[in-house]
Amino acid sequence: AARIHDKEIRVRAAAAYALGAQRSHAVTKWLLEALADKDLNVRFAAAVALARIKDPASVDGLMAACRDKDEDVRAYAALALGDIGDRRATPRLVERMREDLIPMVRGFAGMALSKIRDPASLEAIVAQVRGETDTKALSAAIYAVQELADPKAAEAVKPHLKHADPEVQQYAKDAMDVLEGRKKPEWQREAAAPTPTKPTDGK
Repeated sequence: AARIHDKEIRVRAAAAYALGAQRSHAVTKWLLEALADKDLNVRFAAAVALARIKDPASVDGLMAACRDKDEDVRAYAALALGDIGDRRATPRLVERMREDLIPMVRGFAGMALSKIRDPASLEAIVAQVRGETDTKALSAAIYAVQELADPKAAEAVKPHLKHADPEVQQYAKDAMDVLEGRKKPEWQREAAAPTPTKPTDGK
């Protein structure tokens, strides 16, 4: 942990990655310090590490990092917030999904919202489905409404069944299957999946 304060950038970044590999909430405080480092490489390493740790104590710091000047830091801060799943992050993620100039960040924010599944985000995500021009970010927004599983979103999704991009078409088809009741959202299907049992080798 002491290396997180090293004078060498590469040492600080490597220390952040190493702390993330521990997957322990005990190292969160050091990673939050790294998330505010003056060097973007260290901040990025800290965001990636915090995404692995998933500590709710890092939510405030990650929300601040969603406004970092570096797009990769913003994107991975959004990803980390989605993995943590705390609804306190919903307004900041909606902001990034709607306002960020970088499509990757908008897409990561949309995917994060799909994991949090906060009904308060539905209106903003539906608006994004209607207005997003980047295909990856659009696919993320469609997936987010799928996971919220609110039939009111169907009208916004349906036109994308004829989208020029095949990937968007597939996301729209999958979402419509959920929104029209033909199947459950992915998070419910995963939750219902049986837990694999250890092979007995015939014994």
